[in-house]
Amino acid sequence: MVEPHLVELRGMCPRESVDVIDAVSAARRISRTELVNEILGKWCEDQMHVANAICSVMRGKGSVTEGDRR
Repeated sequence: MVEPHLVELRGMCPRESVDVIDAVSAARRISRTELVNEILGKWCEDQMHVANAICSVMRGKGSVTEGDRR
């Protein structure tokens, strides 16, 4: 049974990228999916950090946000 907070993600990937993911996952004794989820999770954290930093800088400069326009 699939957990309700999980969704399927499919798509074509460059062979070289998948070869590296397979090698690293084999060396770490984890599945390809576990490694990809780890990589995506880190990337998402980084993007949220960037977004928060941008919002902080823009608030500090007194720029008008979408919420302020109402």
